[in-house]
Amino acid sequence: MAFGAAYPFIVYAGIGHVPPAAFVGLALAVLAIRAVWLRGEGRDAVVLGALAAVGLGLLALLSIDGMVAAKAYPVLMSLAFAAAFGGSLLFPPTLVERFAAMAGTVATAPARRYMRRVTLVWFFFLLANAGVSGWTALAEDPAVWALYNGLLSYLLMGLLMGGELVVRRWVRRRAKGGAE
Repeated sequence: MAFGAAYPFIVYAGIGHVPPAAFVGLALAVLAIRAVWLRGEGRDAVVLGALAAVGLGLLALLSIDGMVAAKAYPVLMSLAFAAAFGGSLLFPPTLVERFAAMAGTVATAPARRYMRRVTLVWFFFLLANAGVSGWTALAEDPAVWALYNGLLSYLLMGLLMGGELVVRRWVRRRAKGGAE
């Protein structure tokens, strides 16, 4: 997560000083390290990292503009996570339900329906985030790309998480008849 937030600023600072291929190599190395580190967390994490690495590698190979490939890391990460959330909608349990189970929560049928909706919200958020990230990668101003992908997208994710926490508490309170 820290690398993901720092990556846009590293690229921004290195534009004109470091070849774009070096950024792609750095992103691929971090994805490989992340995949090894997360392999104990389950197959999904490794698959996500592999998908993002393959996508980034292919984009770098096919790209006429190496800097666009260097800026593709946030796009591919959002798409990889969207694929994981979307895939879990097709092949339950959803990712949100898996996260809840890891925290020791036993889901009731209404809770599973709620978790499915939250998974769907994250799926669409991540698709939208990938779209905006892609737009900023193609934008002429690298500062716009760095600002969105290094700060604003993380603020939006935080707002979504915080908003979901508020909604979850409200839903629980409502399910219990007004008492929490």
